[in-house]
Amino acid sequence: MHNESSPILNGATTVRFNQEAPPYNAFLNHSPYRILYRRVIYPSALHLLEATKFIDQHPEIGEIIRKIPRISDVFPAADGFQHLKSVDWDIISKQEEVLYLKVEQHPDLRSFLLDTGDAEIIYENTADAYWGSGPQNKGKNEFGKALMRVRERLQRPSTSWLA
Repeated sequence: MHNESSPILNGATTVRFNQEAPPYNAFLNHSPYRILYRRVIYPSALHLLEATKFIDQHPEIGEIIRKIPRISDVFPAADGFQHLKSVDWDIISKQEEVLYLKVEQHPDLRSFLLDTGDAEIIYENTADAYWGSGPQNKGKNEFGKALMRVRERLQRPSTSWLA
């Protein structure tokens, strides 16, 4: 059972992490965790997130992105197809969906996330005022918020058909 007095947290009410801080940096999109989506394996969350921009209207572009061998090439490749991105694609909901799939499919990540209890999760990235904490901690922290929503979803008791 996961609780607020997790050995990872030691009673902390805030979890701060960055690209170099294990175990939480494993949540980042570029970490090497494969994800199964629609019966296809994506090498990373970044591959999947960028591919979702195109999968429904241009599956061939989604496939090109999925097959990119170097993670550092994923965003630049997807950026070249931005004019073909789905008009209804929403970055926040897709990021949350990708994170949910990632933690659902990797028990270690699920445990790390649940072990944060009800702590606020902050992605400390001073260079990113949207996904991270931003300069002087005035960023939106959308990545941390997405992780907290995923955690909340995982904490909800599942309803059983036997109930």
